[in-house]
Amino acid sequence: LSPRLLLASPDQTACFSSTPGSESLLPALRELEGDYGIVSVDGEPYFSVSHNAGFLNWNYYYLVSYATVSHTIRLLRGTVVAIILISSCCIFLAANYILRGITVHFSTLRQKMDAYSLGQFEPRDYGYDYSRRHDELGEAHEQLDTMASRLQILINDNYVKQLLIRDAKLRDLQHQIHPHFLYNTLDSIQWMCEQGKMQESVQMVSALAKLFRISINRGSELVTVEQELNHAKSYLLIQSFRYRNQFRYRFEVDD
Repeated sequence: LSPRLLLASPDQTACFSSTPGSESLLPALRELEGDYGIVSVDGEPYFSVSHNAGFLNWNYYYLVSYATVSHTIRLLRGTVVAIILISSCCIFLAANYILRGITVHFSTLRQKMDAYSLGQFEPRDYGYDYSRRHDELGEAHEQLDTMASRLQILINDNYVKQLLIRDAKLRDLQHQIHPHFLYNTLDSIQWMCEQGKMQESVQMVSALAKLFRISINRGSELVTVEQELNHAKSYLLIQSFRYRNQFRYRFEVDD
């Protein structure tokens, strides 16, 4: 249904009509209250808009099928709804992308804190170089990494110091024990020689020689398990001669 245009003179005579037969609509159009309304044309409702031409005092009427207007309104409403839905989806996706871009750095920060709390100070690749960021988030990552690095240095320094202190105490204790042990062992060997226990004296001297040979170990701090086992055997052999029938011992060593 195509729209219709009708032009009427001051005496309401049809001067122009875009569609033949539209002149018969003038009486119905004049009865409309206001500049717009609905009229029936061949049983079809039409939406009419009228306007006065001013100094000519001519009236023109524009009629559009109500079905066309209704269809246009529905189409416009559907278009608006579609635009709103598409815009909402785009806004949601954009907001989600932006939020994920922000929260992922906080998640990385939490992962770093969890790792550092477990003593895992080794640098990891989190897929992002935070040294290039100069905002608050980049400064937070940089400060946390700096704190972890300093903490690792302090822990390592303290650990090394504790090892040195313990090693010094052990050395001091060894220096105190060796002279007493050597003196007591030589005293026991002298007593055995005076008692004529030459075979036992020889075993004690041999064990004492092995004991000090392993202890010296050419200045090395590390010994093999076999050497440490021989060291223990020599020491217990000497003690077994000194304290007869006062203790028993045996070695159980995995292959």
